[in-house]
Parts: sequence; C-alpha cells; structure tokens
Amino acid sequence: MTGRMCMIGFSIQIVLGLFWMLCNFAGFQKFGDTYLYEQVSKDFLCDPNVGILYPVLLLFARGIEGLFGVSCHCVMYALQLAVALYAAHAFLQAVYPSGRPANLWGSLAMLTFPMAMQCHLAVLPESLTGSMMLLELAWTWAALKGGKEIRSMDLARIAVFWLVGALLQPEYLYLGAVPVALVFLYGLVCFSPKKPTQIANHLIIVVSFAGIILGMNDLTQTKDACGRGTLSLNAALFSRFSWSTADKTYEDWPQEVRQCLDPDQVRETFFYADNMLRVAGRAVEESYGAERAEELFGQVARLSYSRYRDRILHEMAWDAAGYVFSPPISVLLLRGRGYDSYTTRNYDLMMNRTPALASRYFHYSGWWFGLALVMAAALQALFWLRALGRLRGERGGTLFGRKAFFWGILLLTGVGMTIWYTMRGGGMFDYKKTIVIGCLWTAWASTAGVRAAVWRNE
Repeated sequence: MTGRMCMIGFSIQIVLGLFWMLCNFAGFQKFGDTYLYEQVSKDFLCDPNVGILYPVLLLFARGIEGLFGVSCHCVMYALQLAVALYAAHAFLQAVYPSGRPANLWGSLAMLTFPMAMQCHLAVLPESLTGSMMLLELAWTWAALKGGKEIRSMDLARIAVFWLVGALLQPEYLYLGAVPVALVFLYGLVCFSPKKPTQIANHLIIVVSFAGIILGMNDLTQTKDACGRGTLSLNAALFSRFSWSTADKTYEDWPQEVRQCLDPDQVRETFFYADNMLRVAGRAVEESYGAERAEELFGQVARLSYSRYRDRILHEMAWDAAGYVFSPPISVLLLRGRGYDSYTTRNYDLMMNRTPALASRYFHYSGWWFGLALVMAAALQALFWLRALGRLRGERGGTLFGRKAFFWGILLLTGVGMTIWYTMRGGGMFDYKKTIVIGCLWTAWASTAGVRAAVWRNE
C-alpha cells in the first residue's frame, strides 16, 4: 500500500511538472544572474564567482540560433533537460538497476522535482552543474559496488564530472571534490597499501584534474570583472552575520567602514542581502585594499555575532533546513515563516506564464515531498529488516560496507553543500543552489516505491 502511494504521488508530480515544462518551454525567466551570464558570453570577462564553461555554451547556442532560427534560450533548455534526464537515468541505473519503465518513471520523478525543473528552463548553470554532480555520484557507486580494486580509469571518469562541474560553477572545485577525495582514500586504504605505482597513478589523476580546474579559472577569471566583491571567508561571515542586524549595529561598525560608505550605499546595503558584498564589500576593498578589508570584515562579523548570536543561529538553521528540505521550507517561507530569502523572487518567476499551474505544482511538492520521505523511511526500515539475514557472511557484510561508504559519500556531499551555501551570506537562501540534494531525496523515495512494488509481486 505504501509503495503504491509513493508511485501515485510521484506520478502526479510528473504530470504537473511535464505540463509546466511544456507551457513554459518558450518562456524566459528574468533572473539577475541570467543577464550576467549572457553578458559574459559576449565579452568573456569572468569574476571568481563565474565559471567559463556556461558562457561558452551560451555562445554556441547563439550560433545555433543564427543558423537555424531557434531561440538560444530554447537550445539551452533542450540541452539542460536532455542532460538532466540522462543524469537521472544513469544515477538510478547505478544505485538500483531496474527495467526501462521503472527507470524512466524514476528519472522523470527526478527531472520534475520542481526546484530542478525551474532550473532546467532557466539560463543559469545550476541545472547542468546538478546533472554533473549526479553523474559523478553515479560513477562513484559504479566504481565501488563491484568490490574490486579502484582502477585509474574509474577515478578519472569520476574526476571528469568534477572538472566539468567546477568549470560551470567555481565552488564545485570544493563541493565536487568530496566524492573524488573519498574514492581516492578508499582505494588507498582498501586496495593499494602494497601497490605504490597504483597510489602514484591515482594521486597524479587527482592532482592533474585539480590543476586543470585551477589553471582554467586563473586564465579566465578577472577579479571584480562583474562588479561584485570578493567572496573570501571573512567577507562571507560579514554578509552572513551582519546583514539582518546591520541597521542595529551600523553605528558601532569600525569608523573606516562607515567612512567609505555614503548614505545611498548604506541604504542599498540594508535593503538587499546581496549588496553586503556587491556594494559595502566592494567599497571597503576599493578604499583599503583586500588585506585590510579582510580585517574589517572580520571585525564587523564578530561584532554582529557577539550581540545577536541567537538570532543569527536561528536564521542559519532556517537556511540549512531549506537547502536540505527545500520544497516544504520554501512553502513555509512563502507563508511568512522564517526570514528574508530569494524564494519569493524565484516563485514569482516560476509563476510568470502559468500562475495557476505553477502554484499547484509548487505547493503540491511542498507537502508531498515531506510525506514521500516519511513513507520512504518506513519502507527503508522494512528493507533493512528483510536484508538482515542476507548480511551474514563475509560477502554480504563486504557489500553492506561498500553501500554504507557510498551513503557516507552522499551524506558528506549534501552536508558540504548545505554548509557552503548557508555560510555564503544572510538573507540569501536560494533553493536553486542545491537542487541535487532534492534530486537525491527524490531518487531515494521513488526507488523505495519501486522496490516495494517489486517486493509485493514476488
């Protein structure tokens, strides 16, 4: 019964999502960063927060538009949808091989995860980056599940998707490194103590791919090319801790910071979270240089945190919960719970062409997502109870250990994303940033439904 409910619930999501996709395929969502990427695709001036690969893809899309008259936006949508569907298929086939109908149904459930679907039909890199992360994780499990030695080719395949993801969004140099590093350590500990050549080969692969990413970013990025401040550690803490309390602490900020901000800049900073770095941070850096600016950012962050620690921690908890469970938290934010975020703007853009359909699609996912996870947890408990007998013996235990290690990789990847985006700034929760976490939850819940249906028919 629970398995059937899972399948019915996701089938409704799939229908709503495909209808929304068809009605919005010719549309254009006016995200601020969309215009930034379009401009970069013309002048190729990237700052450290912009990867070079997505502007290159936009350039090719405009070439196709010139040749065939198809809108470059539609070219990007088609590419992103195709890659996302393939990534979902590859991930599901890796973690739970099944027949074509079940795999297609699960892939469509992941494709129509609402936050992901909105990104698939947007001129933004989040869709392709999420797909690269899913493919990286799919190859990670493919390398682990056989229980054989981790070959150099296995590690290189995983690292290819790390490379592509990092060239799409620079922060994936770190976020995408989690599976690569853990698979390297797994091979080092389990299979290579007596094989120094194999250790050296794996190390060369990891260092080479990291070097390519760093080298490409160094060649293509220019500091402050897009008019945004540098996102260093202290700058992130300055934004994270000080934005929501700036109107209360501004008078006690260091005099150097207050002197370089005119009244208009102060108002801009207080009004919009992104302006903590775009306006205030940039002004401080231009006035005192990067090194002194770092010190001043740290002073303001410590001041804000010392006075409003409970409030700041409460806001951080909302952001972290939003990145882990984006559909229900986003619905709560739309109802006035939590605090400021980008959710309202994202939702407004999603509703632009089909408000009634988008509203039903979005809010349905809010309550269904939570219910699906509860049912999946119940089914998973039953699967584990059933599998206890199969885990006796060396082979079963070894397989269980590899599965546990892979689950650990998924957990650390999700935790890393959540911490990274939670700490990047206050008032900046953006569910587009961690759509891969929502897709992983969807894969788990939909797979549980399929497994329950198969179990029932056995």
